[in-house]
Amino acid sequence: MEENVLNGNKQKKDADSPDLTDREQEVLKLLINGMSLKEIASSLCISYKTVDFHRGNIYRKFNIQSMQELFALSFRNQLDWNPNGIFLPFAAYKDNLGSKINVTVKEEKIQKKHFTCYYMKGKLSNEQKVYAGIFIEPNSAALDTIKKSTSYSFNILGDGNTYEAMLTTSDSRIKGEENHFRKIFNTEKNKTAVINVNISELTQSALYGKKVNFIQSNVEGIKFQISSKNKFNLKIWDIQFQQNIGNNPD
Repeated sequence: MEENVLNGNKQKKDADSPDLTDREQEVLKLLINGMSLKEIASSLCISYKTVDFHRGNIYRKFNIQSMQELFALSFRNQLDWNPNGIFLPFAAYKDNLGSKINVTVKEEKIQKKHFTCYYMKGKLSNEQKVYAGIFIEPNSAALDTIKKSTSYSFNILGDGNTYEAMLTTSDSRIKGEENHFRKIFNTEKNKTAVINVNISELTQSALYGKKVNFIQSNVEGIKFQISSKNKFNLKIWDIQFQQNIGNNPD
């Protein structure tokens, strides 16, 4: 049995979303997308001062004072857009055999863009069949994108351990249990890398469910799981799903 140790996917809105004007909503989406005020002004064909005015109104209506607070708020409130990949509710999970895990999520600026960065840190126990990781639950729009995609990629800052990138599915053939289809990837300590996953090449994880074929329309979420029995400290960001034109994956 899996144990949720951080119920990020169960968080409720702290307050109702404020009543933004159409222009404020446009500016808000571009701010969340990591654009500067100058870039937003150019994109919307308005002045820098006007953009700054709208930003001030957004801050006031959300009762915040910084972009850091805005990113944190947008994560808690589960906004409908996903500017830099999958920007969604999450949960940490682990076995009941003594493994430890701590998951944090931070909004960071990397190469002039803002990203949701997932950190998973801890240690697996020495028991057999131990596991720990992050589950990311897509909203309906993101899930629809995943179901139509042929591949996905993500950035990591490694720690020298081996991990699994998995898509989880719910299938009546497994009596309501989840099944997991994975790609195993290795990391190098303190080195960044881009991991590319071809969805058609995912293989079934031996730890979950009976053996069934992968049906992409049954996908429910994304998981990242530690495979090495060592201390681990992995950073993940910029999760992007791609679809090849003219290629229907399901």
